[in-house]
Amino acid sequence: MNQIIIYASKYGSAKQYALELSKRTNIEVISYKEIKTLEDYDVIIYIGSVYASHVRGLKETLKKFKIKSSQKFIVVTVGLTDPNDLESMNKFYQSLKTQISEKLFNDCKIVNLQGALRFNDLNFFFRFIIKRVFKSAEKKNQSTEMTQLMNNENKEINYMDFNTLDKVEKLL
Repeated sequence: MNQIIIYASKYGSAKQYALELSKRTNIEVISYKEIKTLEDYDVIIYIGSVYASHVRGLKETLKKFKIKSSQKFIVVTVGLTDPNDLESMNKFYQSLKTQISEKLFNDCKIVNLQGALRFNDLNFFFRFIIKRVFKSAEKKNQSTEMTQLMNNENKEINYMDFNTLDKVEKLL
């Protein structure tokens, strides 16, 4: 069976998960920017970081390549939201449905993992956005993740856990 791991990462968490999964499974890993074809693969694992409820590179990748019904497609998202927070995950899934076709959304397997955030690594735009989100959250009931982000501004938050890759491996 021909398998591939494609990753899209801006600050590194999704790439770290992709490399670790590759090490565990001996599946080839490649950046979404470098992928040339998906035709030769039976199993496609797409690991993408989440920014503002969008999976980095997913929409662009799916515009270039079509997933056939004979291929198994696994989408692994890497963000800060707790995958057990059903309300937040439902909102995220609604956004994900705008990034991929309804059929593909229904056919693919989705695994949500938590990543890391280092404020010092963020570019100006993302720092600006996060500060705006903080101000907005102060006026509302913020989630646990938002409270932790607000309390750790200019520091590092790391929820990464390679053991959560077991969920992906079970789908292979």
